[in-house]
Formats: sequence, structure tokens, C-alpha cells
Amino acid sequence: MLETFLNGYLQISNWTTVFFIFFFLVAVVMIRKLDKMEYNYTKILVLAMMIGVVLGLLGNWMANEYPTITKEVSSWYGLVGYGFMDLLKMVAIPLVFISMIRVIITTKQDFKKLAIRTVIVLATTTVIASVVAILLSGILPLTESLTTATDTQNSIREVSTFVTTLRGMIPSNAVDIFAKGNILAVIVLAFLLGISLKSLESNESVQPLIRLVEATYQLIRKLAVFIMDLMPYAIIPLLANVVITQGNSTILGAINFVVVLYVAIIVMFVIHLVIVRLFKQPVKEYLKAVKKPLLLAFTSRSSLGTLPVTIDAMTTKLHIPSGIADIVGSFGANMGMNGCAGIYPTLVVITLATMLKIPMDISFFIMLVFVVVLGSFGIAGIPGAATMSVAIVLTGMGLVEYYPLLGVILAIDPILDMGRTMLNVNGTLVAGVVVNELEKKK
Repeated sequence: MLETFLNGYLQISNWTTVFFIFFFLVAVVMIRKLDKMEYNYTKILVLAMMIGVVLGLLGNWMANEYPTITKEVSSWYGLVGYGFMDLLKMVAIPLVFISMIRVIITTKQDFKKLAIRTVIVLATTTVIASVVAILLSGILPLTESLTTATDTQNSIREVSTFVTTLRGMIPSNAVDIFAKGNILAVIVLAFLLGISLKSLESNESVQPLIRLVEATYQLIRKLAVFIMDLMPYAIIPLLANVVITQGNSTILGAINFVVVLYVAIIVMFVIHLVIVRLFKQPVKEYLKAVKKPLLLAFTSRSSLGTLPVTIDAMTTKLHIPSGIADIVGSFGANMGMNGCAGIYPTLVVITLATMLKIPMDISFFIMLVFVVVLGSFGIAGIPGAATMSVAIVLTGMGLVEYYPLLGVILAIDPILDMGRTMLNVNGTLVAGVVVNELEKKK
């Protein structure tokens, strides 16, 4: 009876699980003490990442002799790591909703022009990301053969048409869009409510509602900051989980793809820094300001979950007005993702075309970039969203039936997603810098 309780309910079948839980708690206590000593926050985050990698490598090595580690330790670590991400996702949607309403009723700027400018900037960087991937695939040729993994999905996810995606942005049920996390529909609803409230702002009877919006905004921002303070403790299990479950066995089957992807990410990151410099933002100051959201994005693999941290970095570190930060952050978490919706699907299509010996000429690449940009709209910023983006692009390029050939790539998706998500978030931050400077010139 006790054994069933421990194994089935507590998921502690041997000493190894207790060992990993214990050392995680030791790490938590150590980080807590460093935090109380007001130790450098960046160093704390780096230390947390190092601890996560060490625990992950140790767990992956021991999993050969103790297979329960993969399930049990990952489950316990997921309680903290993914629980933290759940809290961030929980606060992200109400933060976007109330921020959008507040922006409209308080900003003196033209909201429609600001939104259009944001979309154009995000789409432009996605085009650049796709072109970078195309050029690098020629310089660093992708593999011509990949063995299909047996431990991953081999059927394509349901793909919506472009018109259906646009239709999904129209809120038909206010409760339903919040329950389903349809953040684009939430933005549209907030926009409509904000415009309506803005038109009544001179009416004395709506002043209490306007004050309520401001008070709610301050409350949610405070809650977001409180949750973000837990980030160092969550990074350890988040990173450890990826290493424990993935290890290095599956990555060997697609090492060429991983190398090209990360080289493309690095090149695009450098291009981001060039753009930042062109728009009068010192690169050194910029990197110092954005290190927190980039580290969280890398370990959490969620652009949407990182959204509160991204907006906070734009307002408090980059000194971008909250109105611009809220709009750019909200749009950037759902469209124009340079990593997941730009570089990644481009490389996947080229990989498939290479494997199938499909001729690739200039018209092929122009069509690919066009489909990639269209597919980048409305991709939710959550872990795994890149799979949906790939599904859309493959459908647009007529290669959807060959999706199962990507088995190995899908198997190591968490490893790929870390770099992709970091680039997504950096693209949003860069868009914030660009849009802010354009607004100043206007």
C-alpha cells in the first residue's frame, strides 16, 4: 500500500527522485540568501542557469540506470518551472486587456497609426529573418536525409486558413476568448471597449470607470512584478527539464539543422543590434536593459509567458512610454516572431525541399518569404507555437504531406525552441525601440 502511494501518487519510487528534489531545495535556499544579500541579479540568473544545466546533465546521465528519473524528476521540477510559467500566462492576458484599454483612454497618440506602424516593423523584421535563413542554408547546406523519429507526433496539426485566422480575431463571446487564451481577440475586444470609453471620457458618470481601469492596471502590474521576482527559482527546473528529457542522443540525428538554425539566430540577433544602433539606442545599454526577458525567454520557451517581463523591460529599462510598450509587447507576442515564425519554418521548408530534391529557384524563395510572413500573423506566443507556424507554411508551399519526415527535428523541438523564443522576444524589444523613435520623429 505504501509503495503504491509513493510510486503512483507521490511519484517517488527510489532515492534518485529524493536526491534531485533535495538539491533543488538547496539551490533555492542558496539563491534566496544571495538575493537577501542584494547580490547582482544577473549573476544570480546565470548561476541558476548553470545549476539547471548541471542537474539536467546529471539526470540525463543517471536516467540510463534509473529510467524513472525522466518521468518523476521532470514531474516534480515541472511543478515549479511550469507552475511559474502558468502564473505568468495567467497574468499576461489580463495585463494585455487592461493595458490596451488604458493606452487608448490615456494616450495622446493616434492609436491606429501606432498599431499599423508596429505591425509593419514586426513584419519587416520577419522578412529579414526569413531571408537570413535562406542565405545561410546556402552557405551552410542542410542535411539531405533525416531518419524519422518514432517517439514524436507524425501527423500535422490542424491548420487554419488565413481568412479563418482573421475571423478568429473577431470576439464572438467575451468569456470564451479569455477562457481559450485567444489573445488577439482579447486585444480587439479591449480596443473596442477602449474606443467606446474614450468617446465618453468627458462624461462625469464614466469617471469612476476610468479610475477603476487605472487602479486595475496598477494592481495587475504589481502582481506581474511579484511573479517575476520568482524567476531565478523557476529557471533551474525549467532548464533541467529540457536537458533531462532531451539529452544529446536525439540531437545527433539533426545536428546539422541545429547548427544552421542557431547560426541564423545569432546572425539575426546581430542584425537586431544594428537596427537598435541605427535608431539611436546604445547597444551596450540595450543589452543590459533586455537581459532579464531574454534569459527568461531562453529558459521558458514562451513569448507570451515572458510578456510581462518584456513590457517591464521596455518601460523601466529602455524608457519607452507605457502606451507604446503595451501595444508593441502585445502584438509582438502574437505575430512577427523572427525565430518561430521567420527563421524556423523557412529552414524546415528548405530542409524538406533538399531531402525531396525539389528545385529551388528565386520564385520558390519569394513565395516562401511571402507565405512565412502571412503565417507569422496570429501565432500565439506559447511553447510549441512554432509547430503551428511550420504547419501553415508547409500548407502554403504544398509540402504538407511530407510533414512526417521531420520526426527528428520535432523530437528536439525544445532545444530549438530556446533560441527561437529568445529571438522572438528580442525582435519585440527591437520593435519597441524602433516604434518609439518613429513616434518621437513624428
